[in-house]
Amino acid sequence: MIFAIAKIMSNFQLLLVKSHKSINTSHTLFLYYSTKIMYVIIIIFAERR
Repeated sequence: MIFAIAKIMSNFQLLLVKSHKSINTSHTLFLYYSTKIMYVIIIIFAERR
């Protein structure tokens, strides 16, 4: 379950980085870190269950 979520999140993160490479790097970095934070929250939520 957690591995499936991790795979989806990594794919989503790659898509975000690829689609936003044309836009400035600060925006891409923001998206990258926001997905990282989401990923951590999902792991914590999955472990609490």
